[in-house]
Amino acid sequence: MGRAGDGLHRSLQQAGIPFSENDFRLYDLKGKHAGRRAFIIGNGPSLRIADLDRLQGKLCFAANKIFVAYEQTAWRPSYYFVADELSALNCIRELPHLQEPRFFPFDLLHHIPRYPGATFFNRLQPREPRDDTPFSDNLLAGSWEGQTVTYHMIQFAVWMGATEIYLLGVDFNYPAPPKTNDTQRFGDYEIHVAAGQQSHFSKDYYRPGDIFKGPRLEEQEIAYRHARTYCERHGIRIANATRGGKLEVFERVDFEGLV
Repeated sequence: MGRAGDGLHRSLQQAGIPFSENDFRLYDLKGKHAGRRAFIIGNGPSLRIADLDRLQGKLCFAANKIFVAYEQTAWRPSYYFVADELSALNCIRELPHLQEPRFFPFDLLHHIPRYPGATFFNRLQPREPRDDTPFSDNLLAGSWEGQTVTYHMIQFAVWMGATEIYLLGVDFNYPAPPKTNDTQRFGDYEIHVAAGQQSHFSKDYYRPGDIFKGPRLEEQEIAYRHARTYCERHGIRIANATRGGKLEVFERVDFEGLV
């Protein structure tokens, strides 16, 4: 598609009109789960395999190395996401073999193949993390970056019509894994190389040699506040079912009372 065609395609996306095969995959998801309850799964230390067992058959969004849990549970997420380059590189061996629907930003095509059946979306970057940073109601145009894949998953859950959204395993304070002395720069981030040991829900989450960047918790919190505001204005309940942790943007609920 030439420059003129790209411009037309972008205009159609902005108007919410599907054009490409990938557009139609996104469009077909709009309202697909209208009125349902959705669970957004984080990979923090508080997440338990037993939690995943209890979520069998529920609408679940998960990301990154959640597949580390697969040998211990028959549960699988309804939708799987990777949104940043380093996570994609850390998962590159497993990504071709995942059976659940997979979602990636288009810019990750610099690092991963265009997997058959995978759905790609435009990553929209706010100029700065300010109070009016958008929350997308048109995923054909794109999903707004919030410095965490969780923010993308919330936007997708809303696009699919969920009216209750519960976060689980979003600790917001999990420690960085032990790292080697091999530190580099990646854009605005300091990049470290993992030395192994546990920092998420499993001791096997990071392999020695995996690369990671420190979280931008302040910017993530701003994004979560945008999500809360959007959901409140549109009659969507969003709550935090994580055990402990430090995310206090959303109302707290007891996971055991939900399922």
